[in-house]
Amino acid sequence: MLAGKLVPTASDSDGAAFQEGQGDATGPAVHYVRGPLSVELRILGLYYKELASKQKDMLELREKLARLRRIP
Repeated sequence: MLAGKLVPTASDSDGAAFQEGQGDATGPAVHYVRGPLSVELRILGLYYKELASKQKDMLELREKLARLRRIP
């Protein structure tokens, strides 16, 4: 959560934010706070993909992360 910057998602009840600009370790990640918990959802392994499709895949996957069912 310390690397790069957090970009808020549109109208999210938990204040979810996407993490961007993490350098070489950049992968789809979303952060949110629910009650006393701070949660990070991240997908690893995209750094092995071809550069041509990596950015598109990252954007699609982070949107899917934001739509996942969250802990109560």
